[in-house]
Amino acid sequence: MRLPLIRIAKGNVDLQALRTTQSQLKAINGIKSTALSSSVPGGQFNQHAYFLRDQPENRVDVSEIMVDYGIDEVLGLEVRKGRMFDRSDAKDSVGGVIINETFANQLNVEDPIGLTLVQDASGREFEMRIIGVIKAFHFQSMHQEIQPLLMSVQPLGAGNLLVKLEGKKFSETIEKIKEIYNKNIE
Repeated sequence: MRLPLIRIAKGNVDLQALRTTQSQLKAINGIKSTALSSSVPGGQFNQHAYFLRDQPENRVDVSEIMVDYGIDEVLGLEVRKGRMFDRSDAKDSVGGVIINETFANQLNVEDPIGLTLVQDASGREFEMRIIGVIKAFHFQSMHQEIQPLLMSVQPLGAGNLLVKLEGKKFSETIEKIKEIYNKNIE
């Protein structure tokens, strides 16, 4: 069973204000988890072409999402290979990425963990290392096929604060969320 998920902040919001809000929200009964994200399920995602360093001819158009640690708890992500982002591993926030199974399948390799991906952005190349593969999930419309997805830890680019609710006492929980939001964000 999927638990309710809400977005309470969007766009150019001060990261410290989001962190303060996150900390205060976690103390509320009725909130299961929170995480920062640049996009939300069903919303718009950036698109870029990626390829494996040793396979530049096999470019894959990929939706990207910048996230913070804990996104797996909020979205209920399942790791198929490798691992999720780990706060204790500084390399995760400097070039570590997680991809979905759809993307992994289009790379045409048996095990993508540890391989180097390249993003070609208008002639500038950015390299990153695959640390995990997650189960494919509908991050866009449920009426579309699941597209390739890449996640990177970049809290500064993640202006949405996602909140996963326990599913009990909605009215009370929402009122507490509004109070904290209005105090810290608006």
